[in-house]
Amino acid sequence: MFKRLHSGGSPASIEERDRQVDQLYRSGCEALEREAYLEAGRHARQALALDPSLPSLHYLLGLALFDMGDLASAVGALEACLERGPRYPLAAHAQAKAALARARL
Repeated sequence: MFKRLHSGGSPASIEERDRQVDQLYRSGCEALEREAYLEAGRHARQALALDPSLPSLHYLLGLALFDMGDLASAVGALEACLERGPRYPLAAHAQAKAALARARL
């Protein structure tokens, strides 16, 4: 699902980690759609622990935190998304959500 640059590790272990990250991301997105924000955030954090380089994971966490009302943390996650992926397809939405969260602080 994601393109990654790998440094170190055996191909099998990298492939397994990628599968775990993909599954956690999908589970987080499904939780977000169900408005289960705490669960979405938990999945995003678990995936980030495995691969913190993916902007999509920071974006997912930022949306969950925003919807839970943790605006300061949402800003941090959304800014991390933008730092890691300025060309991320949802970058404009991440910028807008971060601005809205900052305005509500």
